[in-house]
Amino acid sequence: MMTKMTDEQRRKTALQVLIELTKQSIPTEQAFLGALLLCQDDDQLRFITSTVTSDYFSYEPHRHIYNAIVSVYRQGRWDLVSVLTELERMGMAEVCGGFPYLIQLQDLSPTIMPMEFLETLTAHFLKRQVTEQMIRFLQAVPSLEPNLTALAQSLSDLYDGFKQRLATLQHQPPADVSFGHTFKEWLKSLSEPSQKIQSGLYDLDELLDDGVENGSLVLVGARPSHGKTAFLLQWFTHTALSGFRASFLSYEMTTNQIIQRIIAQQAWIPYSLIPLCFSQNGASLTAERTEDIMKSIVTAASRLAEKECFIEFCPDNLISVRLKLLQQKMNDRKIDILFVDYLQQIRPPVRREHRYQEVGDIVRELKRWAREYEMVVVAAVQLSRATESRADKRPTLADLRESGDLEAEADVVILLHPLEQRFQTTVNGFTVDGRHIDFLVAKNRNGRVGAVTFGFLPAFLRFVPLTKEGGV
Repeated sequence: MMTKMTDEQRRKTALQVLIELTKQSIPTEQAFLGALLLCQDDDQLRFITSTVTSDYFSYEPHRHIYNAIVSVYRQGRWDLVSVLTELERMGMAEVCGGFPYLIQLQDLSPTIMPMEFLETLTAHFLKRQVTEQMIRFLQAVPSLEPNLTALAQSLSDLYDGFKQRLATLQHQPPADVSFGHTFKEWLKSLSEPSQKIQSGLYDLDELLDDGVENGSLVLVGARPSHGKTAFLLQWFTHTALSGFRASFLSYEMTTNQIIQRIIAQQAWIPYSLIPLCFSQNGASLTAERTEDIMKSIVTAASRLAEKECFIEFCPDNLISVRLKLLQQKMNDRKIDILFVDYLQQIRPPVRREHRYQEVGDIVRELKRWAREYEMVVVAAVQLSRATESRADKRPTLADLRESGDLEAEADVVILLHPLEQRFQTTVNGFTVDGRHIDFLVAKNRNGRVGAVTFGFLPAFLRFVPLTKEGGV
């Protein structure tokens, strides 16, 4: 016979649940607050103080400490003494453990980057919210009269669900996954292969086994002016027009420069002619020719304007990019493929003694984004000048500049190598020069390596397939 739960039992159960949730949340809250107190990056501080509220914290002293941190930051001050002074002004310094506890928080944090803990902090917050709502519901409806065992089982099921969700947020498998379960998941993945993202260059996609999978880091290496940015932009527009959500982050060119290059590619208009259509210097073009060019520009722009593609000129640090990816994920608008131009221009989150260490930090962060946000990351990289001094100028993995970590972390490495063969062709009424460029797939973690050759038309900043005769 089921035993009815009294009001007192409901209150005790609710208290036990909240105590357990608080215990689970405190270590994350401490690490987050400690990293926040150590952080000197204004991008992180601005995002966090405008997004996170004190409700994210289960432990009341942590709520007061966070409110003090926000107040101090908004006043333009940023040091531990100012936070303590603000707590004293609030009358909460003693309740929060004073200066010793603030120091302890810093010591407990393994990093100076609070963004590292934000997703876990948010997951704990959401778990508490849902559980509290369920407890209120049970307390407000006495007619349900669930027994203690049934309530405990319901709460247990809820916790298990949130543990699974938390594991997904952190991209870690649940604990104690058996081989049998993993084997079944593997078989399922074979029968339901994940969708790959193609570059639009057929021969290259075929070499890459029909494209690149989510979670992959692709490096595109070349010497300056050998087409790596043009290739990234062409891949970017192809994926956007194919229905993927694509983002292009430039650390070198402005947004306007990127737009002009995309228009040249998509409208088949020489890059140098586009500004003439909008200036008084365009007198060298006939009115009819100018009108045709403008129609082509509008058509190309209209096709892309309907797609979910984003272009941005970024500051030279990783934090700003990570903030945008997190915002997009929290808004359920995950990016499918991210292009970064180019890797060596990015400022690392932490200054290191040697540049190769910084480059290693950067490439590991890019790889982490690919896995954590379940997307493809394509980054351009500069190759060493050593290729120019060798008799055989074909680049190799050893020519990736500044860090062996580039080769180690990348899933795919594509190296562009210009050849001596040149040609001339007429496209859209424009006669332009071109040259052959080899795409060397020097590393492919899950497939073949090899080389394919395309024609590069510098006037259009575009790669095209070659005929058997070497033309287009």
